[in-house]
Amino acid sequence: MQVPKIELSIIGGQRGVQLNTTVFPIICPKCNNYFEELYHHKSSRYGFVGTVTCNCGERVNLIDSDNLVDYIKCHTDKKSVVLDFGKLFQLELKNIKQLKKQLGYDLFEHHINETIALSDLVESIEKETGITATSIKSKIPLPVEVKKWMALLRGPSLPINTLANRSQ
Repeated sequence: MQVPKIELSIIGGQRGVQLNTTVFPIICPKCNNYFEELYHHKSSRYGFVGTVTCNCGERVNLIDSDNLVDYIKCHTDKKSVVLDFGKLFQLELKNIKQLKKQLGYDLFEHHINETIALSDLVESIEKETGITATSIKSKIPLPVEVKKWMALLRGPSLPINTLANRSQ
């Protein structure tokens, strides 16, 4: 059985990181609501992941980026929405630069040419900086490691002990 995870391949340069995720939120293009539960991706065939039914009754087809999953296209017969996980999970190059500026943690220095699970990266940052990231509140369903990553990105603007007081 595949363990749900989010992995980052640390490339450096302008590309920054390559994201691959097997657990993510899904949105219904018809009603614009996120599904309550995270989707656990097992595989796709030529990019077609499958079909799920929203609480509004709409059938939502899911298409991924095929090999490495860095986005999911949720579409119905009339509308579609693409969820770019780099943007949604705040794992773009600008966020990595922000982390370095705010916490002094250089992802490229520590992990260049490596593939690392986001949960392991969060743990590494916590050890290096002495900050304990507690999952932030989110209006949409997000994996716990993403909520902790976002807490680290937001952390420097708050006293460190405030991070520990935030709840899921």
